[in-house]
Amino acid sequence: MKLTIHPFKVTMTFIGAALVAAGLLFGLFFQMFLNWPWDWKPYAVIVIWLILSITYLILSLKANYYILEDKYVCVHRYKKELYYYFKDVVYIDEKYSKKRKVIRFVTNKGDIRYITFDKQNQLFPTFLKKCKNLLSYDQLMEKFPSLKGIKEDKDSK
Repeated sequence: MKLTIHPFKVTMTFIGAALVAAGLLFGLFFQMFLNWPWDWKPYAVIVIWLILSITYLILSLKANYYILEDKYVCVHRYKKELYYYFKDVVYIDEKYSKKRKVIRFVTNKGDIRYITFDKQNQLFPTFLKKCKNLLSYDQLMEKFPSLKGIKEDKDSK
């Protein structure tokens, strides 16, 4: 089943990147933007930046999605596909996930992974239902004592 990422999350991430790109562009052409009244060059830079930004946003909204299967979830980002098998997930931080609308989980290799909630809100309940090898927090810390990033959440549970 194909699930789309919530457009608001993608757009907010994109706006941050676009503002950084605008700052870099302004810094690169700083002298050109100081001369007032402007000739055609500053307007051309702004128009090209807008066209590229809007095109990239549309591509980001269309090319990022999830494929939910019985044994795994495939995260598709442009041409890259990441597979997360449910049997490999050993811990799901439910409180963090519900609060931030991002699934934070630990794999059997001790890697912390993050997946943004989908628009249909089906991914998180599916993770909770299909991940059968889940450990408690204490068991997780015994298995991966050097795990960083999860330790702060023990007191909040």
